[in-house]
Amino acid sequence: MDFGSAEVLAHALRHVFVHDGGHSTFRGRDWGRPVPDDVDRRRFVTFTENHDQIGNRALGDRPESRLAPGTVAGGAALLLLSPFSPMVFQGQEWATRSPFQFFTDHGPDLADLVVEGRKEEFAGHGWEDLYGGDVEVPSPQDPATFHASRLPWEELEDPDHAAMLAWHRDLIALRREFGDGSAHQLPEVDHGDGWFRMVRGPLSVIVVPGTEGRTVREPAGVSTALAFGDVTVGGDGVVALGPHAVAVMRRP
Repeated sequence: MDFGSAEVLAHALRHVFVHDGGHSTFRGRDWGRPVPDDVDRRRFVTFTENHDQIGNRALGDRPESRLAPGTVAGGAALLLLSPFSPMVFQGQEWATRSPFQFFTDHGPDLADLVVEGRKEEFAGHGWEDLYGGDVEVPSPQDPATFHASRLPWEELEDPDHAAMLAWHRDLIALRREFGDGSAHQLPEVDHGDGWFRMVRGPLSVIVVPGTEGRTVREPAGVSTALAFGDVTVGGDGVVALGPHAVAVMRRP
């Protein structure tokens, strides 16, 4: 409940923790403490998905199964070009749509408790509304749940998945070129109606996650380092991005 807005994302990119002394709705009280600006941000591991976030969804479905590829690419750009140490969850680098479901191999006594406990836990989470109908939570003890969670490596032969893998590789190359030299340089962030921007060193990441294009002004002389989706740059530094587009700009 405390996450989801552009303001919260901007706070996390600048200050590491969202809960850094303010109120936590989940805990019902103030929580955390601030991270000093001079602490090397590489000491913090960050990600846009991991085994808990995916495995603890009712069906183990990934963001890639619901979000537009350009929005996924935008998240990757913010993650990999941030000052933090990034973690990429298995198959995320090519935007796999295969689930990662919660699976176990317990003895009979504990197995029954886990299976029933998981059903009870999800009973009040509203998954039916999200998925648009009744939801049958996969049994953690069923071998089919484990096998459904194995990566389909053949996806790499698909052009769309190959393009996302290339995007990740290009972002990592840019991070290697610019990232370590500015480990203590906190990103500058701003956002507007339908767009979000993170500036770090000479690189500016602009993300348009929605279904309508946007224009964002950059310094004159800016050039495109990487783009995913429809991106054009005017001579005066105005960057036009189509729906679900992301641009990594190189500032003069």
